[in-house]
Amino acid sequence: MDDGPYCQLIVEDYLDVIKAEHIYNQSLKESIIKSQGADLRKLPGIAITLLPEMRPQEIRRGLIDIVMHLFRPGSEGKSLIDIVDDGLERLSVTVSVPAKSKLKDSVKREMDGLLKGALKGYLLYDEINGVYRSTDKFKPHPKTMERIALRLRDWAGIGPQKTLDPWANL
Repeated sequence: MDDGPYCQLIVEDYLDVIKAEHIYNQSLKESIIKSQGADLRKLPGIAITLLPEMRPQEIRRGLIDIVMHLFRPGSEGKSLIDIVDDGLERLSVTVSVPAKSKLKDSVKREMDGLLKGALKGYLLYDEINGVYRSTDKFKPHPKTMERIALRLRDWAGIGPQKTLDPWANL
């Protein structure tokens, strides 16, 4: 894709640099060119999984790991604000109250849909303690955890790829 007269950094498994000649800071340009092709697969993941600007589908993807924590042995569950703070991670203290409130509403909508849909019978909202937690009939077993993970991935729209991406879209 051509974004015009700008340097483009493609960050996937390997760093790809396109149009480095548009970088005017010479030391930055040299460093980026030297990093071309760097293997990025072993870099640590970004802990931040939720942002106020996210669309519903992106929020679903951000919730997967957080929801999986609810099924760990000994988990007491998480309140809505705990889920939002976990997703925002270190950004939590810098996000404005209105933005956090809007994100909280979006997360609640997605969690409520999850309770009634993909994880019905596995996940519940404990109104007494104000937390989302696994149901009493949930048993921590590898096959059950795998089933839950697959349901979450399907719910978030990242199930197995069924068709090849057309080259024109790349």
